[in-house]
Amino acid sequence: MADPTRKALTVFRILRHYWRHFRHFPHYWIPLLVLTPIGAFLNNFAISYIIAGVIDRLSQGRIPLADVWNVFGQDIILLVACTVLGELVVWRLLIWLLWRLEAMMVERLYADCFDHLSGQPQVFFSDRFVGSLVSTVNKFTNSYITFVDTVVFSVLPLLTAIVVTIAVLAPVAPLYAAGVAVVSTLFIAISIVTYRPLSRLVNDEAEAHTAISGRLADVLSNILVVKSFAREVTERRGFGDQVGEHRTATLRLMSGHIRRDIGFGIALTGLVTVTLLAILVGQASGLSVGTLIVMLTFSMSLFGQLWNVTQVTRSYNRVIGDATPMVELFEVTSTINDPDRPEHPRIAAGNIRFRDLTFTYPGAHAQLFSGMSLDIPAGQRVGLVGASGSGKTSITRLLLRFFDVDSGAVLIDGQDIRDITQQALRSRIAFVPQEPLLFHRSIAENIRYGRPGATDDEVTAAAQRAQVMEFVEDLPDGLATLVGERGVKLSGGQRQRVAIARAIVSDAPILVLDEATSALDSLSEARIQVALEQAMQGRTTIAIAHRLSTLQSMSRLIVLDHGRVVEDGPHDALIVEGGVYADMWGRQSGGFVTN
Repeated sequence: MADPTRKALTVFRILRHYWRHFRHFPHYWIPLLVLTPIGAFLNNFAISYIIAGVIDRLSQGRIPLADVWNVFGQDIILLVACTVLGELVVWRLLIWLLWRLEAMMVERLYADCFDHLSGQPQVFFSDRFVGSLVSTVNKFTNSYITFVDTVVFSVLPLLTAIVVTIAVLAPVAPLYAAGVAVVSTLFIAISIVTYRPLSRLVNDEAEAHTAISGRLADVLSNILVVKSFAREVTERRGFGDQVGEHRTATLRLMSGHIRRDIGFGIALTGLVTVTLLAILVGQASGLSVGTLIVMLTFSMSLFGQLWNVTQVTRSYNRVIGDATPMVELFEVTSTINDPDRPEHPRIAAGNIRFRDLTFTYPGAHAQLFSGMSLDIPAGQRVGLVGASGSGKTSITRLLLRFFDVDSGAVLIDGQDIRDITQQALRSRIAFVPQEPLLFHRSIAENIRYGRPGATDDEVTAAAQRAQVMEFVEDLPDGLATLVGERGVKLSGGQRQRVAIARAIVSDAPILVLDEATSALDSLSEARIQVALEQAMQGRTTIAIAHRLSTLQSMSRLIVLDHGRVVEDGPHDALIVEGGVYADMWGRQSGGFVTN
C-alpha cells in the first residue's frame, strides 16, 4: 500500500475512533461549532468594523462635544455589547463547553485503551515494553485534545476570517475580495501539500519519544539488577543514546519547520505588500477612510489566521504521530476471545479433564502437546513434576486459558472452558504464580483482590492462615501498609505469603500453585504448608514445584517429559516403580532436583 493511501487510512481510523464517542455529546459540540465562529467574529471583526465606521464619520468633519453621544452613542453601545458578549459571554461559555467535552472524551478514550489492552492475552505483553504502552495511551488521549483545540482555536477562526472578509469587502471591492478568496485557497492548499514531506520526520520524533519511555520504564522496573551489577553508568549511556536519538529527530523536525516557515513568511510578506498597494489604489479611487481601515484590519487578521495554517498542519501531523501507535494497537485482535453467546458457568466441584490436547506455543516450531489426555477428579490434589520445558506450567496456562489449545479441549465439570467467559473461568480458579505479583496498594487490598467482596474479618483470617500476620504485626500500619510497586517493600517470602492469602480468600473450587513456596525459607514453608493443607481441603489442586519434598504429600504425582505423561501415581508408588520420578528423587539435594 502506498504511503499516502496508508496515511489516509490511518487518519480515517483515528477520526473514526474519535467519532465513536464524540457523536454521543451533540449538546456540547454543536454549540461549540456555532459559538466559535460567533466569538471569532465578535472579537476579531465586529469591533474593527464599528471603529472603522466611527473613523469614517470623524473624517467628515469635527463633531461638537454636545453631539458626541447623539452621533456615536449607538456605536459605543455596540462596541461595549460586542466586547462583553464576545469576551465575557461567548468565549467563556465556549471554554466551559470545550473543557467539559474534552474531559468526558478523554475519560472514554482512556477506558477504550484500558479495555483493549487488558483484554489482550499474556503473550501480547511479553513482546512489548509496558512503559511504551503507557506512553502510547497517554499520547493517544492527548492527541484528541490537540485535535479539538486546533479545530476550535485555529480552523474555525480561519474559516470565519475568510468568509467575513470576503462577505464584507465583496460589495465595496469585489476584485480585491476575489483575490483574497483565491489567495486563501491557494495558501491553504500549498500548506497542506508542502507539509507532507515533514510527516515522516514527525513520525520519527514520536517513535523516538515512545522509545525513551520504554527504555526508562525497563530500567526503573529492574533497578535492583542495575544496582546489583553496578551498571548505572552502562544504563545511563544507553538511556543517553536513546535521548540523543530523540534530540536528533526533534532537531531534524525543527529544521524542516524552519525551512518551510521561511518560505511562507516570504509569501505572506508579499501578500501584505500587495494588500497595502490595493489600499492605496482604493484610496485613489475614492474609497472612504473607514472602508480602507476595514480592508486593512480584516486583511491583516486574515493573514494572521493564514499564518496559523502552518501551526494547524503541524498540529495535524502531531495528532497523527501521537495517535497512530494506539490506533495500530486497536487493530490487534486478541487471540483469546470469549464466545459470542457464552454459557452460564457450571464450575462447582472442579473436575478437570484435558482431552486429546494438541498445543504449540506461538512462534515455536515443535508441538509441546500432541494428543495428551489427563483426568483430575474433583477435590484431588495433584503435583506436576518434570524438568524445565516438560509442560508443567503450560498445563496451568491452558487451564487458565492464557493460551488456547490447537485441538482437543479442556473441560471443567464437563464444560468446555471456551464456552464460558474468561472472567467466569478465572474467577473460579485461585492462582498463585511463581513470582508473587502485588499492586502498589495496601496489604489488605492485595489480599482482598482475590475476592473484592470479602469482609475485613475474612481478609484477616486469610492473612492469619497464610502466616501474613506474623510480619504484619511489626508494621506500623498493619494490613493498611502500602507494599510499594510490585511489592518492593516486602521480602520475597512476605510477598509470596500475601499472594497465598489472596488465593485463600478467593474461595475458588480450583487451586493452582506454581512454585508457590519457592521464595520461602524452610521455617516459613513449613508454616505455609499447614495453611495450604487447609486451603486445599475440598478443592481440586494442581501444584508445581521443583522441590519434590513439597509435593510428597500430594495424593497424586504426574511426571511429564517433553509434553508427555510418563508416570502417574502417589509418591510411594512411584518410588517403588523405580522410574523417572524415583531417579529424580534419588538425585535430590536439599529437596531440589540436581543434574
